[in-house]
Amino acid sequence: MKKLIVFTCALFLCAQISAQCFADRHSRVLSDGWQSCEMKENPNAVRGNSHWLMYNFGHDYTFGPVHFWNTNNPDALENGLNEIVIDYSQDGITWTEWGTFEIPKADGSGFYEGTEGPDLTGIHARYLLITGLSNHGGNCFGLGEIRIATQGVSVSSEDEEYHFALDVFPNPSSDIVTIAASSDLLNEIPFSMFDLSGQLMQQGILNSNIPLSINISNWPAGQYQIVIGPKGNESQKSLTVLRE
Repeated sequence: MKKLIVFTCALFLCAQISAQCFADRHSRVLSDGWQSCEMKENPNAVRGNSHWLMYNFGHDYTFGPVHFWNTNNPDALENGLNEIVIDYSQDGITWTEWGTFEIPKADGSGFYEGTEGPDLTGIHARYLLITGLSNHGGNCFGLGEIRIATQGVSVSSEDEEYHFALDVFPNPSSDIVTIAASSDLLNEIPFSMFDLSGQLMQQGILNSNIPLSINISNWPAGQYQIVIGPKGNESQKSLTVLRE
């Protein structure tokens, strides 16, 4: 059975008077997005050392339209991505280039609603890689949020559809995070936790309706994805790790 999914590929917690609580507005808090101030080795060897972020969706999806929100902090608008190159992959090793795209500078207001990105309709992949070729003149490279419409297939090995409920708390967190999951068909639910580069941080088994606490006190500050469920029928949530 096909289903239409919209992934919001960043971590944001709705707080009182936060623009992110509006459907298409974006917070001006710098930590509410991705920022890279030092180049590192790109998963796509062709890109060399660069400023990049990679999304691991857990399994293959067919992508659709994309919407970008650039860095919206009034003091860091120049750090926002300008020209980017987009690559995609099914295995995280072999990459195909989609092409380049330019993201306008954000306006720094609480009414900022981002910009329509490229239409990736028809691309079928598990990994999406965004590499910054230029920014708007700042010392770092940043991006606020990405929203991607996708279409996937949701079936079990017995042609049954799984339904998951997933809760992650507290979120943001700095030391201990608890994951609570439930399923109508599974008692044991596999889970994996990734950083935005796709690096596996932790994996294991969740017992349905029994919360699991995980020590993240040694994890770097940043954004992470928690993926639960068997291959082809995953659900996911975002986690923000904060450090003073």
